[in-house]
Amino acid sequence: MLAFTRSWCDAFKPEVVKTRLTDPKEKQQPRPKRFNVCAVFVTFFPDECFRERVARIAAQVSKIIIVDNTGTSTPARTFTDNDWETIEVIGNEENNGIGEALNQGVSRAIELGYDWVLTLDQDSWANPELVETLENMVLVQTGPQRVGIVGCNYVDENTQAPAARAPAHEPGFWLKETVITSGSLLSAAAYLDAGPFRSDFFIDFIDHEYCLRLRKLGYKVLMTREPLMTHALGGPTKYRLGGSPDLSLVLTNRSPLRRYYMTRNALLVARKYFTVEPRWVAKSLASVLCYAPLKIVLEKETRAKKLLGTFCGALDGLRSRTGRARLPWLLR
Repeated sequence: MLAFTRSWCDAFKPEVVKTRLTDPKEKQQPRPKRFNVCAVFVTFFPDECFRERVARIAAQVSKIIIVDNTGTSTPARTFTDNDWETIEVIGNEENNGIGEALNQGVSRAIELGYDWVLTLDQDSWANPELVETLENMVLVQTGPQRVGIVGCNYVDENTQAPAARAPAHEPGFWLKETVITSGSLLSAAAYLDAGPFRSDFFIDFIDHEYCLRLRKLGYKVLMTREPLMTHALGGPTKYRLGGSPDLSLVLTNRSPLRRYYMTRNALLVARKYFTVEPRWVAKSLASVLCYAPLKIVLEKETRAKKLLGTFCGALDGLRSRTGRARLPWLLR
């Protein structure tokens, strides 16, 4: 019994993360401009509107790389025609996960000589000024070479509300702990310094872990105050509290599999960064372990399976298991 208790407690001990004692290299790196920015889309069964979303970005960057995880018969590979000379498609034979796909796309962009990489989800609608605004956020920094990534505020496609609200008197950007992958401008120099995305996470919290890693190395993580794209989070529905139209709760309706990955990876990130980002870790764990299960109870479909997925994710997180989910019932 004593041995089990000690082992269980050890699971909560934060992993020791080495901190760089000096600032990132102060050498100058090229400032972001259209000619040295490459966009990377990660796709998985993209819908019929995906081509239009790509067109919005094509006018803002020099090159687009699509990494498609759909499989051998993939809709994204229709972009290899003559009308899209600036687009390159990397087609995977199976779903390798978000982290691996991002590494494929970013590595290819760097191989082609690009200094900045714009990462995007397949369902994000970019504003015409997205890239230019992100570029300007880098240029106004006193130490632009220390900018690791610039994310953007966005409007939730389902609620039509900004992800973050800002008073009018605030500056054009925030210093953040983390930003989401979609709509973020990543420094190639910072990527080479920090290393690849966590492909063993497969999906969820890959962006958060990477931002915390960049901050650990002394890089800035920024987010624009202005919403620069429309982005969907799951398949949300509104749940009215007490029957009042003014008092409601947004339910994301994540699948049991996503609940597994979100919970597992949240715990893995918490263990690694608790000592350096305690406030962010506390909020993240409260959301995943407390707030999310309460919302699952109010959702209409597969509630028991989602709660079980959350429990199994927590268990595997404590056991430091990574990679693709090993539970067949989650995949059905």
